Amino acid sequence: MSTWVLVANAAEARLYSTDKIGAVMECVREFEHPAGRAKGIDLTSDRPTQGKGAGHGPLGETSEAKAIELEHFAAELAKALDEGRNINAYRHLVLVAAPHFHGLINKHLDDHTRALVSHDIEKDYTTLSERDLSAKLKEVARG
Repeated sequence: MSTWVLVANAAEARLYSTDKIGAVMECVREFEHPAGRAKGIDLTSDRPTQGKGAGHGPLGETSEAKAIELEHFAAELAKALDEGRNINAYRHLVLVAAPHFHGLINKHLDDHTRALVSHDIEKDYTTLSERDLSAKLKEVARG
């Protein structure tokens, strides 16, 4: 069985499979979440606000809409990881995501999947090439 490596941020994610951390990886699946890149104002309606104060009005609505979108994407990724575990597609899991988004993914993982996490890396490595990502993961595995 292999190790799965999820590399994610709020807008995109790639899921890799490898026999050994730091070795050659094969991309299993790519996820796109354009709403993760959208400005909060783009996620809300154009209707006028009806209140004042914290949590009301455009700023509160945009922040809430953005948070909801992040939760949806984190839940989608966690579901894919849970499904992979259910079919025994991997034995170990490496989670690599920006700190806040990493926490959201963890929040949505079930206990059985969370138990397979061998490395938690709170960094956004989505811009790295597969070669550079493998090198970074090799450093983590050694350390």
